[in-house]
Amino acid sequence: MCSDFITEATKNPDFEWETVSDAEFKCLTGTSYLKPTSIPNSPSGWHGPNYVHHLSRPFRLFQLDEFSVIGEMIQATTSTMGKYYIGLFDDSGEIAFQIAWGDAWGYEKKCRFSVFYYPQNGGSHSYSSDYESTTTTWEGNLWWEQWQGGEGAIYGSIDGDVMAYPWEVDNSSRIISTVAIRAQRYSSWALADMRLHDISLIADLSQHDPNDPYPCDGTNSGNEPSVTACSFVDGIFSMIEDNTHSEWTGPWPTLHMITDVTLEGGGMYICELIVDLLESISIGEFTLDTPLDDHLTATQTDELHAQGIKEFMQDAFPPEANLLLVAVLAMGIIEVYLEAMTVAPTPFQLAILYGLITVFGIAMFAALYAVVDAVLSERMTPGVAIQWLLAALLGLGIESIIEKMQYLKFYSKYWNTRNLPWGKRGLLLIGLSFYMLAVKCFIISLICSLILKMWELSISYYDIFS
Repeated sequence: MCSDFITEATKNPDFEWETVSDAEFKCLTGTSYLKPTSIPNSPSGWHGPNYVHHLSRPFRLFQLDEFSVIGEMIQATTSTMGKYYIGLFDDSGEIAFQIAWGDAWGYEKKCRFSVFYYPQNGGSHSYSSDYESTTTTWEGNLWWEQWQGGEGAIYGSIDGDVMAYPWEVDNSSRIISTVAIRAQRYSSWALADMRLHDISLIADLSQHDPNDPYPCDGTNSGNEPSVTACSFVDGIFSMIEDNTHSEWTGPWPTLHMITDVTLEGGGMYICELIVDLLESISIGEFTLDTPLDDHLTATQTDELHAQGIKEFMQDAFPPEANLLLVAVLAMGIIEVYLEAMTVAPTPFQLAILYGLITVFGIAMFAALYAVVDAVLSERMTPGVAIQWLLAALLGLGIESIIEKMQYLKFYSKYWNTRNLPWGKRGLLLIGLSFYMLAVKCFIISLICSLILKMWELSISYYDIFS
């Protein structure tokens, strides 16, 4: 980490962040931490170098997913002092976040670790560890989260201990554009051994602005539900409105909103929401009763469950999928056998191969018929059917057709190597290759014609329902 940051960052004496003096940050050979060196004795007071890195992709404050730092203070003597800062700055150069640790106590070993948030309208918030008098390593974290429906809040933690109450954000759209590190020495006091082990900065660029939580997709209009769907939803809302009433209770004012619905079949729904003046929301009562299934026997309940499982299996494994699976298995067995063939097949084995090719052809034809039937019965839309047909076309593998055309040369070489006469089995093998080629070409031509037909149907389908 340290070598990467120094490579990307530049020393910037004009960067306005505390009193600036010359010095270096180094990652010493054989180490994995970054430490300041050669900070001069002057000017008096706290002073040190600023190293700055401008982010190639700035982000907004509400996209801050993690800003974490691992720092260490070596406390070997009481005669040293020093401070180490890592800060995030916005596009106007104002500091927004800072993680720091240091020893500002002369003649005493006393160091602590802190995380800071600086609102855009001024002020600051901090959360700190206890003071330590021995060598200590800390890890600090800052991140943004939604909070009470406003601009969100900043949360902080040190070594996994999260602060009890977050800091409210005044502008969650604030742009974070710069990372800077700084080390400080106090006058001529010996500089403490301070080590930066890791910086992690993660922005969730998919996070949406809390003030505009519904992103647009660039179109002029949104989803237009059907009249039936709108009528159903309107009916639900009307039923809730007609059966909801509110009442106040005291002495602490509390609003109770009660929805009490009883359906014609005997079903009952009761929900009570309680809201107080502090906007604390709780559920006072929730009841849902469906008496229609109370009189079912155990056998009837089991039958309902079985019916549900049966419907699920039918949806998950429709006929076209099962038939396509049979075709794929048949062709897979054929391909594996031909690749592994080392001796001439027996007549029985040839008969099995011819049979498997026939099974493949029948299964593919039946699967295509099932797809057409699904479209005509409106169980599948033409668009989905086109996807099925394209998948089947790719599954056949156009390249394997070209490969099969080379089988004649393969068989000729095989028989010449074996010094066997050209017999009936050789001719049957050649015939097998051309039979498989013919079946595949027939299926491919059938699929292509069906794709064109489904395309025509899809156009008329959307003309009807648009």
